Amino acid sequence: FERSQKEIEVAHIYIGVNETNGLPDTTEAFNKINAAFQELKSGTPFNTAAVRYSQDPGVTTNQGNIGYITVFNLPYNFENIVYTLPVQQISSPYR
Repeated sequence: FERSQKEIEVAHIYIGVNETNGLPDTTEAFNKINAAFQELKSGTPFNTAAVRYSQDPGVTTNQGNIGYITVFNLPYNFENIVYTLPVQQISSPYR
């Protein structure tokens, strides 16, 4: 109930996972998202890193900004990250 009383603005960097022989190959995605995460930790603006790394088709327009969310808009694990993260902070990569 408490979460439903508060909207939170969320941005993300989406990295897809390719398949090799029908199995997920996470190595490339892992390397990309960690490179983005290191840049963010060193002070690169979020929108700059999002445009550089995100594979979200709308990233050139939204620069990684998903918009405002409330409960039940995202998968529960992602929602928990969003609602426990301090304002203006980034989370570690989430799969």
